[in-house]
Amino acid sequence: MGGGRNYTDYTNTTNELGEGVKIRTLSSFCKLRPTLWNVRGRNEMDPTEEEVEKKVRERIRHKVNQVSSVSQSLLSPLQDHINFTLQKAYFKCAYECFDRTRTHAEISQCAETCSVPITNAQNHFDNEMSVFEERLNRSLVACQDKFEAAKLHKTRNEAVTGLEQCVNQTVDDAVKTLPSLVSKMKKALSIPD
Repeated sequence: MGGGRNYTDYTNTTNELGEGVKIRTLSSFCKLRPTLWNVRGRNEMDPTEEEVEKKVRERIRHKVNQVSSVSQSLLSPLQDHINFTLQKAYFKCAYECFDRTRTHAEISQCAETCSVPITNAQNHFDNEMSVFEERLNRSLVACQDKFEAAKLHKTRNEAVTGLEQCVNQTVDDAVKTLPSLVSKMKKALSIPD
């Protein structure tokens, strides 16, 4: 039935913090952890700064996980359509291909034809999610770059605050695009709203 990736194949990964992440971008973002999550420099910080940074790291982690939660709930109907509705149609179609009057090649061709709708749907889903994830990842890397630059000419707390604001804005923007992305995919896959 084709080699299309299943969204669930990469939703149950864990990041370096041991938490489940829902899309590849988030695990990629968490790989940036040495810079983003561990904002300590070579100089020791006082306990107050350390507590503030710990709280900021927690808030950033929570905010980034928000994309996972929202995307999982919004994308679930699409995956259900692909995994159940289209899968069921594929098996019904493929079952009809097995006729003793057909040659092995004809049966194979028939079954391959049956797999086209589900393969196309999964490929469309994967491509759209890839674009979304790449866009989110680029924005998060830009936040990291801004943070690195800010560390050079701002106080540590200002740099950390800037990082948090950038991540919050990036996540909020990504979450705002998800409903239209889902609507676009539903239309392409002929799924009623």
